[in-house]
Amino acid sequence: PPAVLHPATHKPVGPDDLAPLFPMELILQEVTQEREVEIPEPVRDVLTRLGLVVSDELFDRALTHRSFAYERGGLPTNERLEFLGDRVLNLAMADALVAHDPDAAEGRLAPRLNALVRLETCADVARGIGLGDVLKVGRSEMLSGGRKKEALLGDALEAVIAAGASTINIPDT
Repeated sequence: PPAVLHPATHKPVGPDDLAPLFPMELILQEVTQEREVEIPEPVRDVLTRLGLVVSDELFDRALTHRSFAYERGGLPTNERLEFLGDRVLNLAMADALVAHDPDAAEGRLAPRLNALVRLETCADVARGIGLGDVLKVGRSEMLSGGRKKEALLGDALEAVIAAGASTINIPDT
C-alpha cells in the first residue's frame, strides 16, 4: 500500500506516529462495547433497593448514547428513556419531599426538588455507581472523555431510572 504522508512534513507516517492518535485502551474499550452490557453489581444493587427490575435489553438501550448508535447504523438510543426518566425522577423526588415534610410550602419544597434532580446531582450518582464505565459512546465521545461528562452521565442515569420504572412500550425511534 502507498505510504501515508504527514500533512505538515510530507514524510511517511509510521505506526509510532499514529499511536498517540489511537490510544490502545480506548480502541479496546470501543471493541468491548459491541456486546450487550450486563448490569454491573453497584447499579443492580441500587435498582434492587429502589424495587426496580430492568431487563438486560432495556438496560443496554438506556446506556446507548446517540454517538454510539449513529456509528452503528442507527441503533435505538437512550434519548427517549432519558426524557421519561427525567419526569419519573421529578415525580418520585417531589412525592418523597412532600411525604417527608407534609407541612412545607411549595416555596420551600421547590429549591429542594431542584437540588435533588439537577444534572450535576444525577451525574454524581451515576459516577458513584459506575454508570460511566458501561456507557456506550461513539469514538469521538470516547476520545473527548464522554464517559465522564456530566451531561452524558446525568442523562444515562435518567434513562436507567426510566428503564427500571417503565411498564409502557417505548418505540425504537
